Amino acid sequence: WVQESHVVDYAIQSLQVSAREGKYTVTVTVQRLGEAVMPVSIALVLKTGEVVFHLWDGNSRSERLSFDVPADVKEVRLDPSGVTPDVDRSNNRFVNQGN
Repeated sequence: WVQESHVVDYAIQSLQVSAREGKYTVTVTVQRLGEAVMPVSIALVLKTGEVVFHLWDGNSRSERLSFDVPADVKEVRLDPSGVTPDVDRSNNRFVNQGN
């Protein structure tokens, strides 16, 4: 890390939510746009106000991650605490336009 000039840049490409019998499956497509690889946290903000956290290892250039949650999703955020040195945070948030 110290001797390299690679940048950290992660983004949310898409969000899909499907509901079945009162349960929700959230599929988030995330991308690694920069060359540097580091784990990044994912916050699923539910419409109930609850926040569910997951960790993505950040190795793949693009990955579809699926999570089962107890309520519909309001939005998804990458690195919600702002601890990674991401060079473009404008693509770290995706609001659910459905429902």
